[in-house]
Amino acid sequence: DRIKTWVTFNEAWTFTFLASGWGKAPSIEEYSDMSIDPYIAGHNVLNAHAAAVDLYRRKYQPQQKGQIGITNCADWREPKTDTQMDVSTAERSMIVRLGWFSDPIFGEHGDYPPEMKLLLVDRLPKFTKEQKKLLKGSAD
Repeated sequence: DRIKTWVTFNEAWTFTFLASGWGKAPSIEEYSDMSIDPYIAGHNVLNAHAAAVDLYRRKYQPQQKGQIGITNCADWREPKTDTQMDVSTAERSMIVRLGWFSDPIFGEHGDYPPEMKLLLVDRLPKFTKEQKKLLKGSAD
């Protein structure tokens, strides 16, 4: 009852993407397929986050009056030039890094950014309607 701020995951991009073949811990060979493993891991993290937030809000928040969320990270990207190609590349980089874990929570649909879905097609797992409902707004 004394702790008022809760974080479900800290910088999930770092332990999903960097840990899948970039030589960072744990970098387990059987989970090092950079084309799919980080996205499966990220999907599981987002669903676990939504479930933890739902439980906290139902069982503990009314009495504790605390807040719960997630800590996301991104190395900011600026375009090298003002050409459309450089600008769109910088934007896409931010969408894949920050939007991956932010859009499902803070966006209006409880889902991945449309640009990310177009880029990754079948490699990006899909959320069910129930999962989208839990994800949307799952941060105070």
